[in-house]
Amino acid sequence: MAVTRARAALRIGSESATAAGVSTALGIEPSHAFERGEPFGRHGGVREHALWMLDSSLADSEPLERHLYLLLELIAPAADAVDVLASDGYWLDWFCFVSQDGQGAVELSPNLLQSLSRHPISLVLDLYGGEE
Repeated sequence: MAVTRARAALRIGSESATAAGVSTALGIEPSHAFERGEPFGRHGGVREHALWMLDSSLADSEPLERHLYLLLELIAPAADAVDVLASDGYWLDWFCFVSQDGQGAVELSPNLLQSLSRHPISLVLDLYGGEE
């Protein structure tokens, strides 16, 4: 039987604005945040953009759909502000990691897809498969 692992996060980034500005606009503290110009890595890299991330924080054994519904619930009080950030030049995506051992599939219901489409946020599926 195939084992599926999933995680999801809302990512909001900008090459000119700040992650702190996202927290202020949404009134939500991120799971992770990085500012443009911050150093990272062992080789002296410098971040070229700010990034604000809100993780679903569910176990990776939960279906992807549950992760995304929880994120929608978490941002619901700030839904209008999310849309304003998109119009202000931030880029936004639902970043979804899915790992599957063996053959399988991920299903997203029409209700979830309709809920996700209410915001100008791209859906990114980062897929990993097991070895044959």
